[in-house]
Amino acid sequence: MGFERTSGTVIVHIFSQRGRSTEDKQLAYRTLAQQLAEAGVDGKDLFVSYFENGPEDWSFADGRAQYIEGDLPIPGR
Repeated sequence: MGFERTSGTVIVHIFSQRGRSTEDKQLAYRTLAQQLAEAGVDGKDLFVSYFENGPEDWSFADGRAQYIEGDLPIPGR
């Protein structure tokens, strides 16, 4: 990719419900990079992966899918 990372690389995994636009994701990446830069993290040392899934893919406790079973409201609906 044309640069090298240092041993100070920060890896961020974002898990989210489907539905955010490409523009929203790009804004999140930029904002994260800006805020971490204020804490001294070089932008080249920031690795972000964004995973989207649906309400059926979440279980918060007890082996149950709380969104699907109606215990929790599905975000954005």
